[in-house]
Amino acid sequence: MATGLAAGGAAAIGTGMAMAAPLIGSIKAAQDYQSVMTDIGQKADLSRAASEQLGRNLLVSARAANQMPADLQAGVDALAGLGAKVPDAVAMMKPIGRAATAYKAEISDLSAAAFAATDNLKVPVAQTGKIIDVMASAGKAGAFEIKDMAQYFPALTAAYQGLGQTGVGAVADLAAGLQIARKGAGDAASAGTNLANILQKIASPATNKAFEKMGVDLPAALKKAYAEGKTPLEAIAELTNKTLKGDLSKLGYLFEDAQVQQGLRPLIQNMEEFRKIRAEAAKAGGTTDRDFADRMKDSAEQSKQLKINATTLAITLGSQLLPTINAIVTRANAFATWIGDVANRYPNLTKAVAIGAAAFAGLFFVLGGGAIVIAGLVAPFSALAFAAGALGIGMLPVVGIALAVVAGIVAIGAAAYLIYANWGAIGGWFAGLWQGIKGTFAGAVDWFASLPTRFAQIGRDMISGLIRGIFGMFGSLKSTIVGVASSAAGWFKAKLGIHSPSRVFAGFGGNIVDGLTNGIAAQEGEPVKRMVRLSSRLTSAIVTGSAIPALAMGGTGAGSAGVASARAGNAAPRSYTIHINQQPGQDAQALARAVADELDRRERETAARGRSSFADTPDYETV
Repeated sequence: MATGLAAGGAAAIGTGMAMAAPLIGSIKAAQDYQSVMTDIGQKADLSRAASEQLGRNLLVSARAANQMPADLQAGVDALAGLGAKVPDAVAMMKPIGRAATAYKAEISDLSAAAFAATDNLKVPVAQTGKIIDVMASAGKAGAFEIKDMAQYFPALTAAYQGLGQTGVGAVADLAAGLQIARKGAGDAASAGTNLANILQKIASPATNKAFEKMGVDLPAALKKAYAEGKTPLEAIAELTNKTLKGDLSKLGYLFEDAQVQQGLRPLIQNMEEFRKIRAEAAKAGGTTDRDFADRMKDSAEQSKQLKINATTLAITLGSQLLPTINAIVTRANAFATWIGDVANRYPNLTKAVAIGAAAFAGLFFVLGGGAIVIAGLVAPFSALAFAAGALGIGMLPVVGIALAVVAGIVAIGAAAYLIYANWGAIGGWFAGLWQGIKGTFAGAVDWFASLPTRFAQIGRDMISGLIRGIFGMFGSLKSTIVGVASSAAGWFKAKLGIHSPSRVFAGFGGNIVDGLTNGIAAQEGEPVKRMVRLSSRLTSAIVTGSAIPALAMGGTGAGSAGVASARAGNAAPRSYTIHINQQPGQDAQALARAVADELDRRERETAARGRSSFADTPDYETV
C-alpha cells in the first residue's frame, strides 16, 4: 500500500510537472515577446495598449510570412531605427517577411530596401508589396537577384531622388538598370557600384563640359528627354550613343570614369532589353505570393511552420495568462514585503521562526532517512513472510527475526538517548581524548619533520667513521704487506739457495746471453748454405736460358709456378726457362745482364716473403 501511494504521488507530481511545463514555457515566451514590444513602443512613444495591439498584429504577420516572431520584431526595430513609424513598420513586415521566405533574403536587407523606396522615392507604405513584386520580377530576368538589390537600393534610391524620380516606376527603372549593368560586371557588387556612378555623373559639371566640347548642351537635352517621358538612365544612354554616333570606342571622351563606362556600355547596347525588363517589372503583381506558395512546399519550410505556429500559440496563451500571473506575483510580492517588514520590526521573533524552521527541516530529514531504513527492512521481511507462507513453515521465525531487528533498533535508540543525556561527561571525555590524539599527532609530526636533519647527521657519521677506520688501519696494512714481502723473500732464498739476490739474478742474465750466443753460432752456416744453393740455381738458369719466359710473363705460367714453389718451401729446386731472341745489333751480354738483374730482384722479393713466414717451433710443440 505504501509503495502504491508513493508511486501514485510521484505519478501525480510528474503529471503536474508535465502539464505545467508548456504553460511555464508559454509564460516565459510571452514575457520575452512583451519585453521587446515594450522596447519598440518606448522608441515610438506609444502607449502600452498600442504596443500590445501592434504585438498581436505582428504575430499574425509572423504566421503569414512563416517567420519567427522575434525575427519580425528585429525587422520592426531596424525600420524604426531608420526613421520609419512603428505602425508603418509593422504593416510592412508581412510582405517583407514573405519575400524573405520566398527568396531566402535577409529581413534586415529587404526592410532597408523597402524603407528606401518609401522614404526616398515616396512610394506609399501600402504599396510595399508592390515594391517587392517589382524587384522580384526584375530579379528573375537575369543574374541580379532581389536579395542583391536589397543591399544597393538605399544608395541608388537616394541618387535617383536627386534626379527628380519617384514612385513605383522609379523602382522598376532602377531594378531593370541593375539587371543590365550586371551584364558588364563580374559580380553584383560591381554592377551596383557602376550604376551608382552613372547616376552621379549624369548631371555633374565635368560631364556637361565633355558634352559641350562635342557640341551638345546636356542639361537642355536631358530636360527635353524627360519631357518626352524618358527616365534619366534611358535618356543618358540615348544621348551618349547619339553624341558618339554609335562609336563606343570614344566613350572616354565623355566619361573618363572607368566604372561609368562599364555601366553605360551594356546599357547602350541593351536598351531594348532594359525597356522590356522595366515594363514587365512595373506591371508585376502577385509575384512574391506565388513564389512564397511554391517555397512553402519545401519540407524545411513546413517544419519551420510547425515551430512558428507553436511559438505564436505559446506567446498567445502566455499573454492571456500574464494578467493572472501578474496578480499572483503582486500578492506574493506584497506578502514578501510584509514578511520583510515584520522581520525588521521583530528580529528576535524572526530568529526564533528561522530556528524552528531549521529544526523542522532537520526532523523531517531524520524521519525521512528513518523511513527509508524501515522500508528497506520491511521489504525483506515481506519477502520472507511470502516465502514462509509458500513453504508452510509459519510466521514464528519471521516474527522472531523482526522482533530481533526491532530490539536492535530500540537498543540503538536507547544508546542514542543515553549519549544525549550524558553528553556533558561524554563530551569532556572525547575532548580529553582529542587533546591526547592532537598531542600524539603533534609529536609524530615533529618527529617526521626532524627526519631530514636526522638522516643528514647519520650520513655524516657514516662517512666520518669510514674515514677514521681506513686511516686507523693503515699501520696494520703496512705491517701485513711488509710481512708478506719478507715471507716471499725468505721462501725464494730457502728454495733457491739464494744468499745474495743480486748475484743470483746476475747469473741468470749471463746464462741467457750465453744461450743466445751458442744458438746463433750453431745456425750461422745455414744462411750461407742457402745463398750458395740459390746462386747455383740462378747460374744454371741463366746459362740454359730458361729465365726469360718467366720474366716476360710477369710471374704467370711457368714463372709463377716457380715462384709459388719458392714460397711453398726451399726443399724443391727452382727452375727457370729463358728464351733469348737477340735483335740485330743487340749485345747478348748486355741482355743477359739485364735478365740476371731482374732475376736477382725477384729472388730478393721471394726471400723477403719467405723470411716473413719463418718462425721457430715453440718448445711445448716439440715432439
